Amino acid sequence: MSWIITGTQKNNWTPADITTALWLDAADASTVTTVSSAVSQWNDKSGNSRNATQGTAGNRPVYQSAAQNGLNTVRFTAASQHFLTAGTNSTWNFLHDGTSSSVFIVSRCRSTGDNPNAAHTYLSTGGAASADIGYFIGYDDQSAFSRNNALSARISTGSAGNYAAFDNTSDKMTPGTYHIISSYIDTDNGTATSRTIQIVDGGASFSSNSATNPAASLSDSSYALIIGRDPVSSSLDFTGDMCEVLIFNTQPDVSTRQKLEGYLAHKWGLTANLPADHPYKTAIPVP
Repeated sequence: MSWIITGTQKNNWTPADITTALWLDAADASTVTTVSSAVSQWNDKSGNSRNATQGTAGNRPVYQSAAQNGLNTVRFTAASQHFLTAGTNSTWNFLHDGTSSSVFIVSRCRSTGDNPNAAHTYLSTGGAASADIGYFIGYDDQSAFSRNNALSARISTGSAGNYAAFDNTSDKMTPGTYHIISSYIDTDNGTATSRTIQIVDGGASFSSNSATNPAASLSDSSYALIIGRDPVSSSLDFTGDMCEVLIFNTQPDVSTRQKLEGYLAHKWGLTANLPADHPYKTAIPVP
C-alpha cells in the first residue's frame, strides 16, 4: 500500500505579510551592525531603508545577547544617553499631519530600582513639550506630576498647550517588565478622547485625552525620528531594552492588530500577558 500526500506548508504570519513604514527587529542579528557590541546601525526591514543609526560611539546602545525569550535586544542606558535616529524629518510627517498612524513597540522600561520618578522616551519626532511640533510616546513615573507608571502619547502642533492628541493614563504597565505597546493616532476623530488610543499587551484600549484641537502639525526640520531619547530634553532618555519597533502610516483593522499582537507575543515570550479571550493567546497567527 502506498500513500500520496498533497497540500501546502503553512508559514507563520509576520509583519512581512503587510505594509510597514518602519520595522526594526532586534532578534534578527543580520539587521544589526555593532562596533564592540554597541549598535551603530539597526536596519529597517520594511523595505523603505529607514535605518536607525548612531555615529557617535558613546551614544550607541548595546546589542544584548539572548536577553528575552532567548532573543537579542537593543539595550539603552540613560547614563550614556543612548539613542538612534531613523530617516529624515519629512519622512515621518504622517505621524503628526492629521492622518491616521500607529506604532507597535515591544520593550522593557527599567525604572524601578535604578531610575525612579522618571520619564522615558520610546520614540519621538519632536519632543514631549507642547511647543515642540511632532509625535511623542513614552513612559512616565514622575510623582511631581501625579503620574504613576503612565503610558503617554501625543501629537504637538507647535504652540504651548495645543495638542492634537494626548494620553497619559496611569498603571497600565509595569516597569522592569516586557510589554507589547501599541498607540493609534487619529487627529480627525470628532471625539477628543478618541484621538489617541493606547493598548498594552492586547488588552482593552484606553485613552484619557484632554485636548480639543485636532489641527494637524507641519514638520519641523529640527527633528527627525529619534528612538530612545527626547530630542529636546536629555532628562527623558529611555532606559531599558527595545525588542521590536513597527510603525504604520495607517491604523490597522482589529484583525491585523490582533495578528501583530499574537506575532509579537509568541515571538518574545509574552503570551501570558495577553488576555484570556485573545484569539492568539495559544495559537500562532498564520496567513
